[in-house]
Amino acid sequence: MSDAVAVAFDALKFHASALARTRTLDLFAEDPARFKSFSVKLDDFLFDFSKHRVTRETIALLIS
Repeated sequence: MSDAVAVAFDALKFHASALARTRTLDLFAEDPARFKSFSVKLDDFLFDFSKHRVTRETIALLIS
């Protein structure tokens, strides 16, 4: 694993531990448009990540 990947993975693990106690209900309370932000429809398929412990920061860390 390269150093950059290791750093990104460590940041993601730290972020996951910070989110571990966060309730999905609280995430919806913070962002009422959460379903729109964290779901995508492709043909007849709907991928809904809004009901998972995912934030915009999570997505940014996954991309990095």
